[in-house]
Amino acid sequence: MPQQIVRLEVPEELLGAGYWIEVRKRLRVKDLTLFAGFSRFANLSPAETLAAMDDVFAALGMIVVDWNLEDEEGQPLPSPKDNPEAFGELYVDTLTWLAGQIQGLFRLGEAS
Repeated sequence: MPQQIVRLEVPEELLGAGYWIEVRKRLRVKDLTLFAGFSRFANLSPAETLAAMDDVFAALGMIVVDWNLEDEEGQPLPSPKDNPEAFGELYVDTLTWLAGQIQGLFRLGEAS
């Protein structure tokens, strides 16, 4: 079955105009680790938060398939697909926005 892709337009106030992130629209069971990682953040120490980020980045690498994001010098960021390290290049506010968007798309029972 072909992947269903959703293009998320990054709000202009985060990065400027014209940036987008594409994500898979359907959630696989193995991608549920994403939600476990996000839900753990509220009560974690700084060291535990860093450890949880590895899990979140790995899950994001399975869901995010492409983006047109750039670094501060205007160079394209590495491809996010199956590349957890690429998410470490994002600004915290951009990652927080992306996490919220993905959670909204993939609430159990609402994914199509």
